[in-house]
Amino acid sequence: KTVVAGLTLWGLGCTPEAAVSPIASVTSIVEAKTLPAIDAADALMAVDTDGDGLDTLLALRKGTLHIDEHNKDVDLGGTYQAHARGVLHGTDNEIALIATGSGIGFSKAPMRLWKVDATGTSLIWEHESARNRMTDVAIVDGQIWISWFSGPKTVTAGWLVDGSFTSVHEDHMAMHQRPWDSGGVIVGRLYGEEPKSHGDLALWQDSKRRPLPSLRGVRALEVGDLDGEGTPEALVGDGWHHAYGAQGDARLQLLSGVHLDTSRTIAFFDDDYSVEQIELLGSGPATRLLITTSSHVTVLERDALGWRQTPVSSFDGRGNAVGVRTETGWMAAVSGDPVRRFHLDGAAP
Repeated sequence: KTVVAGLTLWGLGCTPEAAVSPIASVTSIVEAKTLPAIDAADALMAVDTDGDGLDTLLALRKGTLHIDEHNKDVDLGGTYQAHARGVLHGTDNEIALIATGSGIGFSKAPMRLWKVDATGTSLIWEHESARNRMTDVAIVDGQIWISWFSGPKTVTAGWLVDGSFTSVHEDHMAMHQRPWDSGGVIVGRLYGEEPKSHGDLALWQDSKRRPLPSLRGVRALEVGDLDGEGTPEALVGDGWHHAYGAQGDARLQLLSGVHLDTSRTIAFFDDDYSVEQIELLGSGPATRLLITTSSHVTVLERDALGWRQTPVSSFDGRGNAVGVRTETGWMAAVSGDPVRRFHLDGAAP
């Protein structure tokens, strides 16, 4: 056991050099001493397919999906690109959606969207385009929403219903998009039209574009009800720069209101150049945010002064981190070789 800056880190080669000094701590982060069946992964997902409140950990490694508790392997035939979890309209239990496509080792793979539920793994959509790359997937109000490159620099987003895709919005390098109130779409662009120009954030509604506050290019976007009042808010990682390693900023912004006209910065990660992934853990006022930045994994949760940051782990910039519900509370699993697991509620390993 090693104690570093107030955090207790258990086993698996975690050293003081690899740990992160906390800004503020309201949770106790404890690394699990033992690893179940999954020991290495390019990307991780989690889902509760049977409704018991506990998650199954899914791992994708070189195109093969491994399902932790069932010790099953499924060939997905492509590189991991995005994932989501949620409950589809008219059903009771969660599913996981996994987007795969072209990448290292799979140069000719088409875009595919896979569904993992209590019955197993099934292919629900396949398509080929100029880049065979899906940029985002979400379950919104019980329906499937996907974004993918329809041209070399054009991303289209829309609904996937019974295997049929309907485009809602298409834009230049708009890699992250989410449906909004009354047919609107929040559009986050990584870059602008001109070479090396900054991306931005906008709300498209009734064929009209309304700019929203943004620092630069949008690398991550998530929508959820953070206060439990039934009104969604948008979380945006918007500090991307074409010279990302030198000039990028890992800023997390929160936008609220029907027209997203209220914005505030809730976190700035000084040692990183981008926010890569945003995941909501829980719901309502107790919601925690699991944030993966370019080189760290961090938990954010509310306190009297705003949002406190609790470092979880270092991160090598490849793969992802995911929240997992266990018998002792939330756990964060971080992809890599080996996969690392951290109990977020101070549970004994």
